[in-house]
Amino acid sequence: MPGGGLVVLGLDERSGFAATGVERPSVLMEGLAAMARQALDPPVTFEAEQTFFEGSTLVVARVDELPSSSEPCRVRASGKAYLRAHDGDDELSQLEIQALLAARETPTTDANPVPGTSASDLDADLLATCLRSRRAGSQLLTAMDDGDVLQRTGVAAGEKGELSLAGLLAMGVYPQQQLPMAVIRASIAPRRGDGSGTRAADARSFDGPLPVMLEEAAAWVSRATMTALVTGEDGPVRDTPEIPPEAVRELVANALIHRDYGPWALTQATTLTVSGDRISLTNPGGLWGISVDRLGRSGVTSARNGRLLTIYQHLRSSDDR
Repeated sequence: MPGGGLVVLGLDERSGFAATGVERPSVLMEGLAAMARQALDPPVTFEAEQTFFEGSTLVVARVDELPSSSEPCRVRASGKAYLRAHDGDDELSQLEIQALLAARETPTTDANPVPGTSASDLDADLLATCLRSRRAGSQLLTAMDDGDVLQRTGVAAGEKGELSLAGLLAMGVYPQQQLPMAVIRASIAPRRGDGSGTRAADARSFDGPLPVMLEEAAAWVSRATMTALVTGEDGPVRDTPEIPPEAVRELVANALIHRDYGPWALTQATTLTVSGDRISLTNPGGLWGISVDRLGRSGVTSARNGRLLTIYQHLRSSDDR
């Protein structure tokens, strides 16, 4: 699981998790260490300590997340891998195992050609912006014609001049013709006063190339969340969004660029939910190459779709951002 997990020994689940404590905690920690090394493949690492709670001694073990290059972790005795879900352990499906195995190597799905596509499927404005930016930063590309630039920079792939998955997603006129689930499904969670059968309000589906989806989704969040009138120290009253637009753009952009576009994930959409004063984004595949505890640290970066990210960095929004 992202971030690893916590094992607590010395609570009685049948008594509402009352603290009953453990005997010989040092022996228990030795047993945990033996299990982590010998019962699991690959072995996992953890940090364990004794702690006092409600007058009893507990053993608390914080299990580290495995690197993606080592997943899935299997129980040696059965050869099976499990997912912790609520209060149970669910065996991983073959689809989930395949996704984990694919994540052991740097993904190249975004470089794959999309059959039946060509440069004519690219949005003219996005294409012009990308070519201008590419040539401005490279003397070598300046001397090439448009077709060569598209091939060399990964927008096109293969000998037939078909678009790569990254090129189609970033600059296609309508990528959903070939990739129908490469969309954002957005909705507002049921609010007080909504009928008992209400599952969601203002449900939307955003499509088009990624820059268009980003702009439309960010604008929708702005409309779906509160705006306060705040008087500044210098006097003027300003509209202050409940959630900063810059944060929304960053979250949506990351969800689109770093989602899994592998065959096993293309049946799922990116989801965006507004609930009260918060927004939640879920993208197929989750994090790749980075663990939850490393997020936000300076110098830590990871890209599942390196080609898509590189193309995206040469595009501009309608307000030239």
